[in-house]
Amino acid sequence: MSRLLILDDEPNVINALQRVLKRHLPKSVQVEIFDDPVDALQRAKDVAFDVILSDYRMPQMDGITFLQLVMQTQPHAVRMILSASTEVDAIMKAINDVEAFRYLTKPWHEAELVEQIQLALKRGAQLREERHLADDMRTQMGTLTPQARELRRLEESEPGITHVDWGPQGEVLMPALPNASEVSPQAQATVSYRPASPQTPAAGINLEITEIETGPQPGSSIIILHGLGADGSDFEPFCQELDLRAIGPVRYVLPSAPHMPVSINGGYEMRAWYDILPSNDERREDEASLRQSHHAIDALINREIARGIPASRIVLMGFSQGCAMALMAGLRQPQRLAGLIALSGYLPLLGVTEAEAHPANRDTPIFMAHGQLDDVVLMSRGARARDHLRSLNYPVSWHTYPMDHSLCMDEVRDINAWLLKVLG
Repeated sequence: MSRLLILDDEPNVINALQRVLKRHLPKSVQVEIFDDPVDALQRAKDVAFDVILSDYRMPQMDGITFLQLVMQTQPHAVRMILSASTEVDAIMKAINDVEAFRYLTKPWHEAELVEQIQLALKRGAQLREERHLADDMRTQMGTLTPQARELRRLEESEPGITHVDWGPQGEVLMPALPNASEVSPQAQATVSYRPASPQTPAAGINLEITEIETGPQPGSSIIILHGLGADGSDFEPFCQELDLRAIGPVRYVLPSAPHMPVSINGGYEMRAWYDILPSNDERREDEASLRQSHHAIDALINREIARGIPASRIVLMGFSQGCAMALMAGLRQPQRLAGLIALSGYLPLLGVTEAEAHPANRDTPIFMAHGQLDDVVLMSRGARARDHLRSLNYPVSWHTYPMDHSLCMDEVRDINAWLLKVLG
């Protein structure tokens, strides 16, 4: 059975969609239609959908914002936008901000609407099958335990079912509290998991930090910075995929960026390391919030050092916005780090990097990677950062993959090998 969620605030549109889909979609497709984004978001927390179709203009929140929020609980759902607007900016936001599969216009041609929804349902089924096949392979290879595989299956069919709510003393709470965090499947099987807890490392920024330790008394730390609108839990599956047993126990530090208004998203508050300004200029990053987060990341590094991890055993890694912060903070860090990992991002404040970079990290190895099909952060921006760093004689290892704004298994394997080298 496939599931389709539709959100539109206009009763006449809802009635028309119901008539069309009832005529053309098979009974095996379960369709749920909402006129309130809050109700739709709540439903998406309880039930997994293959396809989510949202109206673009609504009074409570626009469709882009709705899809960004729903991505936090349903990252694998195929996303579509339905709108009377044919503005290029709106279409580009749908493609870039939420990776919309299709942008459909009102009024629609019935045959075209049905065809596009059927294609989206087919794509959702393909993606689900690919995930299952990948999990089968990981289980056969021993990199995914049967327990972890079963928890993934449960989480996919019933979002939130594996979430646990923790109290200040580590007790499980019922009912759920707002700061609930998810216990990762791999953590339950083989690692020590410390749920997200508020920390104020510096500059008055309150960060929620999740930690995963692969054994007692870790001798290395990997700090991972997520992208715009995500949170630290996004990289728990990545940590599960790595096999760093050869270098001993590792602590993964997964901070979640603070909530702040993001100008490019109409001022809507979401987790972000810095503000992005609505400008056609490539340099759209707000310098003040960049520097504030830089200080917070410095404090995270100092926190690991104070806990007994030498700076030379700390790797700073980031994806997208997190990539920008990893490069900015890592190059300016006054103690030499083991390495920097910069994924699908760019170098902020490029023009002052040479002047502000600290000599301690002039020879720190840098792993940079980018998707050849990335239309969120174009690969040219990553390549420009690579070229600039190489011109300053930084040892950059550059990798590209046939993917969009995401990670792939080949990339994870390359990172694993690189980590074994720099931490070995």
